[in-house]
Amino acid sequence: MATLAQPQQPDLRAFVVYGHVPDGCIAHLVTNNDSAPLLHPGDVVLIDTDQRDPIHDDLFLIEYGKGTPQPKKHIVEVMLRSGRYGYGAERPGEYYDGVAWFTGAYARPRSYEEYMRRVRAGTAIHGGCMIDGPVSNDEGGNAYMRDRLVGRVVGLLEVANAGLRQIGRAA
Repeated sequence: MATLAQPQQPDLRAFVVYGHVPDGCIAHLVTNNDSAPLLHPGDVVLIDTDQRDPIHDDLFLIEYGKGTPQPKKHIVEVMLRSGRYGYGAERPGEYYDGVAWFTGAYARPRSYEEYMRRVRAGTAIHGGCMIDGPVSNDEGGNAYMRDRLVGRVVGLLEVANAGLRQIGRAA
């Protein structure tokens, strides 16, 4: 029986590379290292705007400040985490054990030790450290997430073939 080689970079994901913007997708220019090592500034990602249901450990384009004069769009990782959460202002002091959605930069520290290494190196903010959440994993919370998620990252656009005219345009 043959032995399987271990992947050289097991945490990296494969993305389909397209030469055009497929139907139902938009192109989005990556402008920061928040999704490194998966995505880097200058990459053009394809966002499937039909895929807005949150998926644990997947990358999405999210829109913050929707309805404001200058909404901001960012690539984030969507995570489902278990824990003890509060009901918020409508039921102060009451808590429940369950699961909730969070969003954050893929390049964020994954542990306290990693965060402290970044603090000592002076790079704690680089790559993003903020996590947004919790958002309940129920019908209302999922609707809230779908409203803010523009779509799921499904691939990369090979700009040399597609041309810059397609970036930010719906297919």
